[in-house]
Amino acid sequence: GKDGIKSEDKGIEITPKPGFTLKTRDLATNKKVFINVCSHDEIAIPGLKKKLNENGEEVEGYNVPMSVGPGRLCKDKSGIDSTVYDMIVNPQVMNDMKEDITHKQRDFICQLGIQCVEQKYKFECDKRYKLPNLDYIGDIT
Repeated sequence: GKDGIKSEDKGIEITPKPGFTLKTRDLATNKKVFINVCSHDEIAIPGLKKKLNENGEEVEGYNVPMSVGPGRLCKDKSGIDSTVYDMIVNPQVMNDMKEDITHKQRDFICQLGIQCVEQKYKFECDKRYKLPNLDYIGDIT
């Protein structure tokens, strides 16, 4: 379904399980942007997917279904207004990240999250990010 949610109608409401938070910033406003990487069983399991490359040749790529919710206002630890987004993936993605001692999987998911927020909400983030010691920032929605 839409955004990787296994529902045929116009969407369902789910409460995600907190995972970790990444911090970047909006390049235009220099405001902090947080992305809560969360999980829920309703999001489809990742897998290989065939698609056409720019030359029209069939290639196989790793597809990670996810849902990215709307931005909400939050305060950082200094009380400064920031924006937070929830990115929800299947719990298997979280397990894969925990098992990967190189942290390449986590970096891939972080970069993917930044890219999804940029594309969905039409602004550019700093590709450099930090991982504050947080499971979740803001109220769980």
